[in-house]
Amino acid sequence: MTSINKIRGNFDAGALSNRFHVNIFGPSGDFSVEGIRCESVSLPGRSLTTSDFATTGTIKKKVTQVNNTNEVDLVFVCDSSFFDRYIIEAWQSFIFTGEEGSSIKPVFRYPKDYYGEMEVEQFRRDDSMALKYKFYEVFPVSFEPMQLAMGDATLLKFGCKFAFKTFDTEYGPAPKLSVLNKGRRYLDLARESLTVASRFNDKSKDMLGKLNNLDSAGSRLSNILGGGI
Repeated sequence: MTSINKIRGNFDAGALSNRFHVNIFGPSGDFSVEGIRCESVSLPGRSLTTSDFATTGTIKKKVTQVNNTNEVDLVFVCDSSFFDRYIIEAWQSFIFTGEEGSSIKPVFRYPKDYYGEMEVEQFRRDDSMALKYKFYEVFPVSFEPMQLAMGDATLLKFGCKFAFKTFDTEYGPAPKLSVLNKGRRYLDLARESLTVASRFNDKSKDMLGKLNNLDSAGSRLSNILGGGI
């Protein structure tokens, strides 16, 4: 239980899924769109392929391949100029319109000519960067149809899929512990000592009860203040 309390003492209010933005950098740096109006993005994962092997009769596993998810899905909110959609559609058209090509008779450019990059940054509550995904050799594979309809006026959105070769992740510096969490470390140490002593000493038992009450009050205060960080 003491170890769990120590973990709780070092845990802040948590990362929020809606604190992020997307930066897109076109082929050869021809254009960049920073803070593009992206409503959602699915950050990719990575897995390892393993195979069995045996040396002394015991079956073990070894890694034989790294498997990256090579596509990322995004949903964008359109402004009245459709600027974000225009950028993505123009980029995709550039891929198959080399040497007077068209969507009917496509002429595809060399991959190095249409590769770009993309960054997705997730932020803490204090607006400092917590996590950054950087995607390499990126290009738009598809964008979804957009539905127009009479009735309630709602914001137009469009989905888009980007392909990429690989990605890197970068983590921001760890935030400083709040005053509440620093104090909790000392509180945990005191409680650990008094828990043992209270088995043999009534005064230590009373002190442990007071510290537990203080812990409960501190937790309520932390919730009121938004978790510290």
